[in-house]
Amino acid sequence: AALRLIRDATKVRSDVALYHSSLGTVFQSLGRLEEALEAYRRALTLEPDYPEALSNLGLALQEAGQQEDAVAAYRQALERRPDFAEAHYNLGNALNALGRTDEAIASYRQALTLRPAYAEAGNNLGLVLQVRGMTDEAIAVLREALRARPDFAAAWTNLGNALQAAGDLGGAVDAHRVSLRLQPGSPDAHYNLAAALKRQGQMDEAAAEYRRVLATAPEHVATHYNLGNLLREQGRLEEACTAYRAAIDLDPGHADAHMNLGLTLQRRGLPDEALTSYGRALEVRPDFPEACSNRGNAFMDQGRLDEATESYRQALRLRPDFPQAFSNLLLALQYAPRLSQEKVFAEHRRYAERFEDPLRPGWRGHANPRDPERRLRLGYVSGDFRDHAVAHFIEPVLAHHDKSGFEVFCYYGHFHRDATTDRIAATADHWVPCAELGDDELAERIRSDGIDLLVDLAGHTALNRLPVFARKPAPVQATWLGYPATTGLAAMDYRITEENLDPAGMTEAFHTETLLRLPSSAAFRPAEDSPPVNDLPALGTGGLVLASLNNLVKINGEVIRVWARILAALPGAQLMLGNATDAGTARHLVGAFAAAGVAADRLILHPKLSMADYLALHHRIDLALDPFPYNGGTTSCHSLWMGVPVVTLAGRCTASRYGVALMEGLGLGEFVAPTEDAYVARVLQLAGNLPRLNAIRQSLRQRIAANLDRDPQRLTRHLEAAYRDIWKRWCVQG
Repeated sequence: AALRLIRDATKVRSDVALYHSSLGTVFQSLGRLEEALEAYRRALTLEPDYPEALSNLGLALQEAGQQEDAVAAYRQALERRPDFAEAHYNLGNALNALGRTDEAIASYRQALTLRPAYAEAGNNLGLVLQVRGMTDEAIAVLREALRARPDFAAAWTNLGNALQAAGDLGGAVDAHRVSLRLQPGSPDAHYNLAAALKRQGQMDEAAAEYRRVLATAPEHVATHYNLGNLLREQGRLEEACTAYRAAIDLDPGHADAHMNLGLTLQRRGLPDEALTSYGRALEVRPDFPEACSNRGNAFMDQGRLDEATESYRQALRLRPDFPQAFSNLLLALQYAPRLSQEKVFAEHRRYAERFEDPLRPGWRGHANPRDPERRLRLGYVSGDFRDHAVAHFIEPVLAHHDKSGFEVFCYYGHFHRDATTDRIAATADHWVPCAELGDDELAERIRSDGIDLLVDLAGHTALNRLPVFARKPAPVQATWLGYPATTGLAAMDYRITEENLDPAGMTEAFHTETLLRLPSSAAFRPAEDSPPVNDLPALGTGGLVLASLNNLVKINGEVIRVWARILAALPGAQLMLGNATDAGTARHLVGAFAAAGVAADRLILHPKLSMADYLALHHRIDLALDPFPYNGGTTSCHSLWMGVPVVTLAGRCTASRYGVALMEGLGLGEFVAPTEDAYVARVLQLAGNLPRLNAIRQSLRQRIAANLDRDPQRLTRHLEAAYRDIWKRWCVQG
């Protein structure tokens, strides 16, 4: 009806520009852009200085995708009417669409100067300011827009996003709830609220919001994908796989969904399927460094060290400034059997050259009071405050810290929370979740917390925050537990170790840190419900079972060659291996041993097991074989506790001396071999004297109680004394 009326008007008075401009507006509302453009141009032919028609022409040109022409139309309108607030606003939109954000900001500001209560201009200005990283100003502008128009749902959404970026997670959730209340059932409002709830750590509530999106918009790919991410972080791995697969079904080219499906499959112990997903991610996006790095991790799980190393190098070729891929490479090099310590150390220094050296000019002094006896602020940084080997060792220390001398901060770099997380959080004076914080943000948080001693528990392992340490946020920094080598950083002052792992004169040249040697650097705490030690199985079966339940990446070609010699000399023996998690992994393992002349029926393969089943498995093992150059650590402790001694090859790097520290600490130096030939000979000698092997088996728990430092309180006192000593050094020397 409106179209008919305005057309009739133009027929009666074809010389009235207003009628033609109004006709253009009607055509535009109907989506008939060409007719709208023609009507606006007819109006301007009749009245060239008609600013409203010029602005309307700009709107139609924008809708047609002709942004540059739209900018020209708005500028002409403003030449004729400089106080035309709507034209300034529309010009800002066109400039923003062209990526000319500085000019867009100026146009929005001019619109608001002319009309301070112009909520739409305030909303768009706030959005652009946030994109530019001017978050505080964005928040202020958006609040002004909402004062002018409290029912403006889009502005509430943008305010929520800006508050989230500023770290005001509670405010972000509140803003998104208002937006949802203004547009009930809106999938986008539910989606934004879910993202804010997830950032706030309200995972179940966030999942419920994502599911509400899918109830009304089942083809919303981003929701399936982000629900998968949330479920993966919660450890609900099968549900996460389902969500990722739903995203992929809707969008087969979703490279991130393929990659995160791979991550989830890997966590489920399915590296072969994970490799397939990483491969698909790289088919879709060949220049995807994260997929290359994660593919390397899956190769590591299968023991395919060379392929893992190449994957990490490929990731770094694609993205040289990728610290986690470089860390993954450095960890992989620890397992390489024929790589010299000099070369490994040089690679660590290259890491520092790339990720620390550019930051060093920005290092600031520390104003921490130089009082050597005061209560110290002690910070631990880890992504492993959960059911993880590192937590197994650090938890008893945290529980025994002298709180009169140390105020303990735990910076937790993972989303997953379990019973172990809850226990550790309860022991800390300050619990700081930091998985969402960038390196600069976390460094500033640590500095503002006034941390005196900052301790890294990861080294170059997963979820490390070494780039934060490279910013030197604390006056004294040390690394401990998670990694058996230097970090390579000049900012890392100390590495905490012990004499048997790093004997004086052996490894100092391959560290940037000063080695801080404790009598013992970790307290072994056996599982409370450990099964009892049984008699040597071979006494009853007559067949010897050798074993390594270590991660498969430790079992390299050199190790397989030596173990094959042992099996050839003991034709009735079998070798048990753990962590053969799927068929592809088992195939690789069987193939690697077959190449060394070991038949498949000589191998007993087990997947990853629950702790109870894993410990019980030792009832079938007679003797453990330590891999090299990266020895077993926690695995060997469990083996010894279950009565299974470990034959080890002594090396000259920290990773190759865990076995030495354990066996010599138990008074069983005969299990330590200096050469590969001696290693083989020791195994054959022990295999030939089963009664003696059984006697050692029955004595191991008593030896552990008498010789290994199982007292976390004593370890903690030694550690605190070392902390106090290095703090005093800083107070004197700086």
